[in-house]
Amino acid sequence: MRRPIRDCFAITFRTAAGHKFRGEFGDPNSYPRPRKELQNLPHRSLTTGRAALATAGDQVTTYGVDYLLCGQHVLTEVKLFLAVQVNTQVKWERVGTEVDPVTKMDRDTGLVILAESLPVALEPQRGIEEEDFTQTKTRIFTAAAVQLGDYLDGMRVTRVADVLGLLMVEAA
Repeated sequence: MRRPIRDCFAITFRTAAGHKFRGEFGDPNSYPRPRKELQNLPHRSLTTGRAALATAGDQVTTYGVDYLLCGQHVLTEVKLFLAVQVNTQVKWERVGTEVDPVTKMDRDTGLVILAESLPVALEPQRGIEEEDFTQTKTRIFTAAAVQLGDYLDGMRVTRVADVLGLLMVEAA
């Protein structure tokens, strides 16, 4: 059983929704990563009280640094998270649609900006190489409701998956 957090080590966090809670960080990158998808991201363990208003997928801030929370465990007295550090901001766009008044069919209206600066954790790029073909894939972690076909900094989203409460987005 994990020990409850102690006030001498606890710091105050604020969620994007404005809720405050107290939590205790572990050492940087010393906490085991629960999934291979999170291997290359800067992270810390975060322990909070069980009643804290923090959930997996929240964006939290402390001392001017933003983190995205991955859910780990809920124990008797505490909740454990993997706090992934936000390392960049991206522009989030989606193709807008409207109903054509004549044909009553949906038609595209162009790109609609959903966020000018969406906080994300950007993983180092990786590439797919085949004979005479190279494509660079970018993996992005976010708490926002990104969908297939959206655009992040001009890259089209090709895959979306839930990883411990965060969205893992692949874009090319």
